[in-house]
Amino acid sequence: MNIINFVNNFKKGYEQETIESIFTDSNCFHFAVILKNLFGGDIIYDMDLNHFVLKLNRRYYDITGETEEPFNNCLWEDLENIDPIEYEFVYDNCVLIK
Repeated sequence: MNIINFVNNFKKGYEQETIESIFTDSNCFHFAVILKNLFGGDIIYDMDLNHFVLKLNRRYYDITGETEEPFNNCLWEDLENIDPIEYEFVYDNCVLIK
């Protein structure tokens, strides 16, 4: 299965606007983890939009399918060294499920 087919199948049975809102407004990290576990690649954090995507073979993916490369991005694993305050905020508010 390719990544676009997976994303489309994942959204089946849900209203598109609702499912995309769930995984762009608050759970984009978790969707990126799902994609990484299935397809490999790197989790990328967009520091301008506070949004996570998966980078795979120089392409970027989220719940909407293939998306544009984030303008101000970094590997999630590098954010703690780049901006520890931003990392702590994102970790507490986006990664942990409270």
